[in-house]
Amino acid sequence: MEEFISVQFCGSQRAVTRTNNVVLPLTGEDQVKDILNRINHSFPDLTLDERDITVSVNNEMSNLHHTLNANDTIAFLPHIGGG
Repeated sequence: MEEFISVQFCGSQRAVTRTNNVVLPLTGEDQVKDILNRINHSFPDLTLDERDITVSVNNEMSNLHHTLNANDTIAFLPHIGGG
């Protein structure tokens, strides 16, 4: 039985991808960084850079080395600045 994860897009990411989310199959011991690479490859105009995002897995802050499980939901949140 194939297992999947979901990647949610927010803000300008939606404009580039033209969707709110994508569902991707897990390919073994995927980590968040593997999914980030797949997203960047699938959407080359998106240009998600690990230095410019905060990672959320299942609505909790995480990191690029987090090992994913079936039905996890990932979001790559842009850093917000202000002052």
